[in-house]
Amino acid sequence: ADVEALRAATGQAFDQEYLRQQVAAHEKALGMVTDYAQNGDVPSLRQHASTVSGPIRQHLERARSLAQAGNP
Repeated sequence: ADVEALRAATGQAFDQEYLRQQVAAHEKALGMVTDYAQNGDVPSLRQHASTVSGPIRQHLERARSLAQAGNP
Protein backbone atom coordinates (compact mmCIF):
# COMPACT_ATOMS: atom_id res chain seq x y z
CA ALA A 1 0.00 0.00 0.00
CA ASP A 2 2.87 2.39 0.79
CA VAL A 3 4.55 1.77 -2.56
CA GLU A 4 1.25 2.26 -4.36
CA ALA A 5 0.69 5.56 -2.54
CA LEU A 6 4.12 6.74 -3.71
CA ARG A 7 3.48 5.58 -7.28
CA ALA A 8 0.21 7.50 -7.37
CA ALA A 9 1.70 10.72 -6.01
CA THR A 10 3.63 13.37 -7.91
CA GLY A 11 5.44 16.56 -7.04
CA GLN A 12 4.91 17.89 -3.56
CA ALA A 13 2.30 15.20 -2.80
CA PHE A 14 5.01 12.59 -3.41
CA ASP A 15 7.42 14.41 -1.10
CA GLN A 16 4.80 14.65 1.65
CA GLU A 17 3.82 10.99 1.33
CA TYR A 18 7.45 9.88 1.34
CA LEU A 19 8.17 11.87 4.50
CA ARG A 20 5.00 10.57 6.15
CA GLN A 21 6.15 7.03 5.47
CA GLN A 22 9.67 7.76 6.69
CA VAL A 23 8.39 9.19 9.98
CA ALA A 24 6.18 6.13 10.52
CA ALA A 25 8.99 3.70 9.66
CA HIS A 26 11.50 5.42 11.93
CA GLU A 27 8.99 5.55 14.80
CA LYS A 28 8.44 1.80 14.42
CA ALA A 29 12.17 1.06 14.17
CA LEU A 30 12.97 3.20 17.20
CA GLY A 31 10.27 1.49 19.22
CA MET A 32 11.59 -1.94 18.31
CA VAL A 33 15.25 -1.23 19.09
CA THR A 34 14.42 0.65 22.29
CA ASP A 35 12.30 -2.25 23.49
CA TYR A 36 14.99 -4.76 22.61
CA ALA A 37 17.71 -2.67 24.25
CA GLN A 38 15.68 -2.82 27.48
CA ASN A 39 14.17 -6.30 27.28
CA GLY A 40 16.13 -8.36 24.78
CA ASP A 41 17.43 -11.77 25.73
CA VAL A 42 20.79 -11.68 23.90
CA PRO A 43 23.28 -9.31 25.57
CA SER A 44 25.27 -8.51 22.40
CA LEU A 45 22.06 -7.71 20.50
CA ARG A 46 20.79 -5.59 23.41
CA GLN A 47 24.02 -3.60 23.19
CA HIS A 48 23.69 -3.21 19.43
CA ALA A 49 20.07 -2.09 19.78
CA SER A 50 21.19 0.49 22.32
CA THR A 51 23.91 1.72 19.96
CA VAL A 52 21.66 2.12 16.91
CA SER A 53 18.84 3.83 18.77
CA GLY A 54 20.71 7.17 18.68
CA PRO A 55 21.09 7.36 14.89
CA ILE A 56 17.51 6.15 14.38
CA ARG A 57 16.29 8.85 16.77
CA GLN A 58 18.28 11.49 14.83
CA HIS A 59 16.83 10.31 11.52
CA LEU A 60 13.32 10.39 13.01
CA GLU A 61 13.80 13.93 14.28
CA ARG A 62 15.08 15.05 10.88
CA ALA A 63 12.20 13.37 9.04
CA ARG A 64 9.69 15.02 11.41
CA SER A 65 11.35 18.39 10.90
CA LEU A 66 11.20 18.04 7.13
CA ALA A 67 7.58 16.87 7.22
CA GLN A 68 6.55 19.82 9.40
CA ALA A 69 8.40 22.27 7.15
CA GLY A 70 6.79 20.80 4.06
CA ASN A 71 10.18 20.46 2.37
CA PRO A 72 12.17 17.36 1.49
